[in-house]
This record gives sequence, C-alpha cells and structure tokens, in this order.
Amino acid sequence: MQRSSSGRQSMRRNNLAPGSQPPPFDSTVRVRKTYRFQTDSNNVANVTSADLFDLICVATGSTAAYRLMAAVRLRSVRLWSQPDLAGINTPVSIEYAAQSSGVGNPARIRSAFAMGTARPAALEFAPPSGSVASFWLTPSNATLFTLQALAGSVCDVALDQILYNGETPVAVGAAVSAATVGQTYCRPLDSNGNGYWLPIDYVSI
Repeated sequence: MQRSSSGRQSMRRNNLAPGSQPPPFDSTVRVRKTYRFQTDSNNVANVTSADLFDLICVATGSTAAYRLMAAVRLRSVRLWSQPDLAGINTPVSIEYAAQSSGVGNPARIRSAFAMGTARPAALEFAPPSGSVASFWLTPSNATLFTLQALAGSVCDVALDQILYNGETPVAVGAAVSAATVGQTYCRPLDSNGNGYWLPIDYVSI
C-alpha cells in the first residue's frame, strides 16, 4: 500500500502479468574491479595471465591457497611513474607481448617520460583490439604484458572476473607462506615472477 497525493491509500501496481513465468536468470557472479599496485624498486616486470588468475585467493593452510576466479579478462593497465630523483628523463612503458597461439598478435608497446624531478609519467594502455590479451584469458605462464617503471610507481589493473561456481578450484602457482586459513588475499601483480608489484591496502601473501 502507498499513500497518494490526495491522502488516499492505493494498491502498488503489479507489473507482472497474470500467469507470467520467471524470466531467464544468469547466476554467474561477475566482478568488475580495478586493483592498485606499487613497486619499491626500479624494475622490468613480466605479468602473465596466471598472475591475474592467482590475484585473489583464499588460504586453505599456512602454505596453501586457491584461486577464487574461474575466468578473467583484462580491460586496461594504467601506470604512473615517480620522477627520477636524479633528474634523468627515464622512460616507462607498458608492452603487450607477441602471441603466436590461437588468434595471435604482434607485440605492442606504449611509453612515456617522467620529465626531470617535477612531472611524473602517466600512461594508459588497453589490450589492442583482437589481441590475445583482449579476450577472456586462460591461465598461462607466458608473458601477457610487461611493465617498466621506477621505484614508487603506481599501477592500476582493471579486470572482469567470474567466480567459481562448482568448478574444481586451482591452487595458486607461486609459494605461499604464513597464511591464515580462510583468509582472502590479494597476491602481487607479478606473483609468479619477482613479486615487484605489491597490492595497496589489501592483505597479501
């Protein structure tokens, strides 16, 4: 019941037709999320699709954790590089690796400069249309994209993710230590490599 402007009560309209059936329903839990990372060293980091699958995990033991996501698609990568304290115009870059399997694609690289000690470099690069990186991914240890940046740089990675729904969970690839059973963690962006890029404001292992 709801009260009309005249003060009289009226029945709320029923928009369902008599005898109607529930419409088709998608039970898939899909998450669109941007994750933020920071590095404390000058580095060149290779990121794989396996890294993106391992990103969010739940601990099943002090040295074991399992992925929560059954599917992942990369939407974009953003990079802000801290100026070089020595005043050197140092390039930073995002490079999508060449792929030869499936549809295949050539390497693509985009770079920017941190000018002197005052202006940081800012860079955004979405997966090139039609490239392997632009589709829903399968876990692989082959390089998907590479980051070149200076210490203190920040990287945002935007993903579409689909949670497991009855599929057999898969353990994360890199070693796990000092984890708490049942705790959800965010792993380094390059967790199966050197672990240069650590998540900001999210507990990590």
